[in-house]
Parts: sequence; C-alpha cells; structure tokens
Amino acid sequence: MQMFSMPYSRRKGVGELFIYIHQDFQNVGLGTVMMKKAIELARERGIHRLGLSVVADNHRAIKVYEKVGFKREGVARDTFYGDDERYHDEVHMGITF
Repeated sequence: MQMFSMPYSRRKGVGELFIYIHQDFQNVGLGTVMMKKAIELARERGIHRLGLSVVADNHRAIKVYEKVGFKREGVARDTFYGDDERYHDEVHMGITF
C-alpha cells in the first residue's frame, strides 16, 4: 500500500492511494483491513480527499473500495495495458472526509 499527496497548495489535503495484494493473499479480508487502515492514516494526516484508480475488470477490488466508502467518479478508457496484451478501462474512485 502506498499513499501520497502533492506538495502544491492548490492540491492541499488531496491524497492518492495505491494498493496491491498478491493473488496468494486475496480473498481473506486483507484488502478490507488495508483500506480501513489507509483511511485511518489519511484522516490522521489531515487528508481531505483520497482517490484511487482500479482496472474496471477488477470487480472484487471495486466492491471492497465501495464497502469502505469510496464512490465511483468516472472511467478512463483504455488506460491500462494488461498481461493479456489488451487495453482496459480504469475506474476512478474517491472518498472525502
């Protein structure tokens, strides 16, 4: 998991989140625990908004993100080049505190 924010005054309090769970550790609740911890850390650091992007085909991850309060905000078409050598859409999601 990685969380970062831009050091620009016009992006004050806006963070981005990147999370990856290896397939050997998926489907055991780890994603939900990590997302809750990320939200807790963001709040402690005074983050106002946290955003992320997820491949649109990753329905399990989207479900976890929605479960902890993230909302879908839009779709970027053909922005992720997969192992299948095809482009995939990404869903942009965010949560505000």
